[in-house]
Amino acid sequence: MTYIGHIVPETMLDITGVKDPAVRKAYVAMYAPLDKWVADNFGGKVQTTEYKAALPAKPMMTFEIPVDRSGDLTAFAEGFQEQLEAAFEEKKYIIAGFKNFKETYADMDMPFEQYDQFFVYGLCHFTYSYNIFNKGRPDAGVFAPCSMYFYIKAGSDKMIVGMPRLTAWTAVMNITDPVMIKSVIDLDNEIVEIMKALGGKEI
Repeated sequence: MTYIGHIVPETMLDITGVKDPAVRKAYVAMYAPLDKWVADNFGGKVQTTEYKAALPAKPMMTFEIPVDRSGDLTAFAEGFQEQLEAAFEEKKYIIAGFKNFKETYADMDMPFEQYDQFFVYGLCHFTYSYNIFNKGRPDAGVFAPCSMYFYIKAGSDKMIVGMPRLTAWTAVMNITDPVMIKSVIDLDNEIVEIMKALGGKEI
């Protein structure tokens, strides 16, 4: 048997705190072609799992980092990226992906003037993932890798960083195993400490 799944878009919007009805409607509609393609190509039974626990009071971890605009902003961003990658790799995280949206949109001649920088990292911690996926919860893979976004609004002297807390995993996936829950809380705390060491202030 092959299992294919994704987070229901309404749930992701709840986790990220998106409330605008028009944005929510447009985002949810984006999933219809994907679901149709999967159904057409794989078939099988479609099942939706409802989560019973409430989302964490703060489902997102968000940080503010001072930006040095005395020099080249791209050089500042690239220098920060090097520090971030080294800090996470030292703690045994895997950099599972990187996308510079600002550069990509510029290459595509698409306007993106609201931001001076906008990039996203994919992060994985293989020991953590192993102890979730390989011990009865492979469906929790819908959350992997963890995406952490970074943006600097045009003219701003602050960089905003955000990522869903791993405690959202336990809520959405109805995870009740105390060992798994502890590992989730420990990793959330560790990520916060890493970001604070990089100059981030939790907001």
